Amino acid sequence: MRRDLVATGSLMGIGMLTVASSAIVVPSLLEFAEYFGGGVAGANAANLFLVMPSVGLVAAAPVAGWLADRFGRWHTLLGSVVLLVLSGVSGYWTTQYPLMLMERFVLGCSIAGTITSSASLLGALPEEARRQSLLGKQSAFTNVAGLTYLFLGGQLAAVHWQLPFLIYLWPVVLVPFLVVSLRTESPALVPKVEVSGNGFAVWLRGPAMPILLLAWGLGCLTMIFIYSLFTVHPYRMQELGLDDPRIVSLTIMMAAASSAVASWNLRRIGRHLAPYPVFALTFLLFAAGFLIVAVASELWHVVLGNLVLGIGMGLPVPNGAAWLSGLTPGLWRSRVLGVFNTFVYMGQFLSLWLIRAANSFSPHIHHVHWGLGLACLGIACLMAATISYVHRLSSRLET
Repeated sequence: MRRDLVATGSLMGIGMLTVASSAIVVPSLLEFAEYFGGGVAGANAANLFLVMPSVGLVAAAPVAGWLADRFGRWHTLLGSVVLLVLSGVSGYWTTQYPLMLMERFVLGCSIAGTITSSASLLGALPEEARRQSLLGKQSAFTNVAGLTYLFLGGQLAAVHWQLPFLIYLWPVVLVPFLVVSLRTESPALVPKVEVSGNGFAVWLRGPAMPILLLAWGLGCLTMIFIYSLFTVHPYRMQELGLDDPRIVSLTIMMAAASSAVASWNLRRIGRHLAPYPVFALTFLLFAAGFLIVAVASELWHVVLGNLVLGIGMGLPVPNGAAWLSGLTPGLWRSRVLGVFNTFVYMGQFLSLWLIRAANSFSPHIHHVHWGLGLACLGIACLMAATISYVHRLSSRLET
C-alpha cells in the first residue's frame, strides 16, 4: 500500500513537468530577445527558442513509447527525468544560441518520455474509474504547475533572464521516489512489459486502427483550439481596450484555474459520459466560450468566456489517455499513448497556421472568435450524431 502511494505520488509530480518547457521561460522571453539582438531578429530567435521543445516532443514521443514498452516504463521515466534536469538547467550557463536550441530540443525529447511513460503507468490500472481519476488529477497538477512556473519565472526573470532556468532543478526531488518505484515494481501500478513481436502490427490491421486514428485526431484537434485561445486572446483584449498585461494574464489564469478543476473531476464526468461523448462536450464548451468572448463588451464577459473555455481545456488530454489505455493491450499501451502525445503537440503548430489563415480573411479578432466558436459547434454536432457508431466500434476493442 505504501509503495503504491509512493508510485502514485511520483506520477502526480511527473504531471507537473509537462508544461515546464514553456511556462518557466515565457516571462523572460522579452529579455531573451533583447540579449540576442532585439527587433524582429531577436523576436524570431525567442519564438524559435520557445517552440523548439515541442519539436523535440513531437519527434520523440513515438520512440519514447517504444522504449517504455521495450525496456520498462519506470526505467524510461527515470531516465527522462534525469535528462530533463540536465537539459533544462544547462540553459543557466549556456549563452550560444545554437547550443541553446539543441538543449531545448533535448528537453522536449525528455518531456516526451515523462508524459508517455507516466500516462502508460496510470493507464495500466485495471479499474476504469480509478484510471480516469488519476489521469485527471495528473492533468490538474499540470495546470497548477503552469500557474506556479509563470509566477516563479516572472519573479526570477525580473532579476536576470537566465535565472528561471534554475527551476528545472526541482525534479531532482522526484528521483529517489522513482528509484524506489523502479525497484519495487508494484503490481498495482506497473505491469510487466514484454517484447510484443509482430502482434502489434497484426492488432493495428484489425478494427483497432479506425478508433485509434479517431482518438489521435481528436487529441490534435482539441489542442488546435486550445492553443488558438492563447494565440488570439491578447489581441481580443486589445480590441476591447483591455490590453493591460496584468489583466490579460489574469483572464488567462481564469481559464487555467477552471481547467484544473475540470481535470480533477474527470472521474465524476466519466460516470455519466463515455470518452467519445466527453470529447463532444469539450467542443461544445469550446464553442460556448469562444462565442461568449466574440460578443463580449466588458471584462466580466471575457472572464466568463475563458472560464467556460477552461473547463473544456481540462478534459481532452486525460480523457483521451484514459480512453486509449482502456482500448489498448498492456504490451503496446506506451506506443499508442506516445503517438497520441505526438498528435496532441502537433496541434500547437497547426493552431498557428489556422489563426494566420483566419486573420487573412478578417482584421477583426472578434470575427476569428466567431469562426472558432461556430467551427467547434459544428464539430460537436457531428460527434453527437456519431456517438452510437463509435460506441459500437470501441466496444470491440475494450481490454
